[in-house]
Amino acid sequence: MTNVVIPDSITSISNRTFSDCTNLVNIDIPNSITSIGECAFLACCSLNSVIIPNDIISIGAGTFAGCKSLTNIVIPDSITSIDNWAFSGCSNLINVVIPPKTTYIGKYAFEHCSSLTSITVPDGVTFIGDGAFYDCEKLTSIVIPKSINFIGDNFISSDEKNVSDNLINIDYMGKTYNLNDFYSAFYDHQRSEGNSLDNFIAYEAGKPNAYSEIKKLVKVIVPSSVTSIGCYAFHSCSNLTSAVISDGVTSIGTGAFYNCTSLTEVVIPDSVTDLGTCAFINCTNLRSITIPDNIDSIDNNTFFKCENLKSITYRNKTYTSPEKFVIRK
Repeated sequence: MTNVVIPDSITSISNRTFSDCTNLVNIDIPNSITSIGECAFLACCSLNSVIIPNDIISIGAGTFAGCKSLTNIVIPDSITSIDNWAFSGCSNLINVVIPPKTTYIGKYAFEHCSSLTSITVPDGVTFIGDGAFYDCEKLTSIVIPKSINFIGDNFISSDEKNVSDNLINIDYMGKTYNLNDFYSAFYDHQRSEGNSLDNFIAYEAGKPNAYSEIKKLVKVIVPSSVTSIGCYAFHSCSNLTSAVISDGVTSIGTGAFYNCTSLTEVVIPDSVTDLGTCAFINCTNLRSITIPDNIDSIDNNTFFKCENLKSITYRNKTYTSPEKFVIRK
């Protein structure tokens, strides 16, 4: 299979639909398509060009990862997020224009895109994940907007020689920095704006795995603009001690705080009506929690391995055994 034409009657491409179709060269995606699943074109190593339809709002995790022949991709203005590993390993991708509505660039989104030479991150992007441009060895310049409130570790590279040989122009707040000076300038600005990692506003918490395994996070505030905390959104944030969930959030996804071993405090508002399975599994330092009355179902794995959790308050009662705390409709 080298060429595929998707009919107009199709509205979505499911997860892994074309993954490992190593002979696929061309695909015609009609404008009727409104969603493309995770890893949909994973390891389509002969695919050389893609036009993403105008109604797509997110490029999912690993969608084009390993498409090493991909040289050109048209990303529509409708895109608001480029998720983890979306273009990882697209080693022949030369040019990427990130659309103006984009707010989120996930972990390792463009790692090993070794032919990229420059990239502009538009105003409005608030998050660049760990290693987003890792090992983009030909990258010589990048523009970072003032809207950014989080940049992950090694967002360009962990290899200082690799970085210093090529990319040393980081434009930020009207000035040009090298990598080390940029981090200092960035964190100085964040502190001046009151958005340090000790008081981090998690605007993208609705996305699955949005902030997973970020060791820098100490205290997070999930704002009222987020209505649902995504699955595994904060999993393995091992230094996270406090999570304040704003009124307006209605659900906490599966494994949302899984393995947050330093977490001692969680504020869950009355607006939450759904608490996902394994939401707080292995939060070994969590000692007490209050469950809103509106929640009428809790799985027996929700607080599994929370060995120090001795007080669960729910509907005016206090429970002391988390692994036996189960609520059925």
